[in-house]
Amino acid sequence: MINELHFQNQVIDDIIGYNSKSWAIKLAHRFLAGIPDLLIKVPDYDPLFIETKVTRPTKNGIKVETTPLQRATMHMMSRAGLKVAVWVLVDEVGIVRCTYDVTTIKRWDNALTRVRGKGWPVEELLTNPTGV
Repeated sequence: MINELHFQNQVIDDIIGYNSKSWAIKLAHRFLAGIPDLLIKVPDYDPLFIETKVTRPTKNGIKVETTPLQRATMHMMSRAGLKVAVWVLVDEVGIVRCTYDVTTIKRWDNALTRVRGKGWPVEELLTNPTGV
């Protein structure tokens, strides 16, 4: 199973490969609680702060396991005008996007998928980071 760090590295590689001026970096680490995992900047798009999760669906939906501190931090970042989102890798095949305040996703039929051997659909992730 792909872990969260591997998923983050995939996203970073796909963002950097999208455009020669694109930039992405992993922000969070074990000594820095509450901060979103990734900062992404691509020309012509606002900077994005992304929290990543990796999970499998259950009969009750997808549990988005952000902590109260993560949700509070992303809320304050959003209030300050920053773009924040949560990207959940489901069953290693699809990214479900949501806002920072979502804790359970009931439907994931709008998950973004990728063709094996190709990257994630960066344009769609940038254009609609929360899937709303």
